[in-house]
Amino acid sequence: LGRVLSVGGRSEQALSFLEEAERRFLSLADAGNTGASLMASVCLTEMGDCFKDLGQYDEAAKKYESGIAIAEKLNDSRGVAVKKGQLATVRMYQKNYSEALSLYAEVKTFFERNREPKSVAAIWHQIGRVHEKDNNYTASEKAYQQSLEINIREKNKAGEASSLTQLGNLYDAMGR
Repeated sequence: LGRVLSVGGRSEQALSFLEEAERRFLSLADAGNTGASLMASVCLTEMGDCFKDLGQYDEAAKKYESGIAIAEKLNDSRGVAVKKGQLATVRMYQKNYSEALSLYAEVKTFFERNREPKSVAAIWHQIGRVHEKDNNYTASEKAYQQSLEINIREKNKAGEASSLTQLGNLYDAMGR
């Protein structure tokens, strides 16, 4: 229910359901259920998303960091990467561009190593957004072009359209 409310744009109402779910999963985890630990980490991520949507970036970061800690304990390397990507987005919104770029670089490396090109393209896109927000248009353009190149190669039309849109917006901001 918490996730449905969150996806439906009712993040504030979703939080109480997600907190209750996390509490219950942690209770099961304390009894030795590792699957419940994973679900507690998922709940933390969902809460982080809600706080991010509400513009409460410090709270979002805390939830993502807690989720990362659980995923690390469970050796869930993909979960760690995904959560670090979400934390990077929060850092971007907080205008902490250097940390955002550092986190995205780490996540990109994970997806490259695991041969997930669509995820690599998505991270290049996010890197482009960070550079754009930091008014580093040259680096932003290169990142969007990297994303576009991968999306074309992978025949990912939605990703291709997104990269082209961002490049168009960037060129407009640059007066091109």
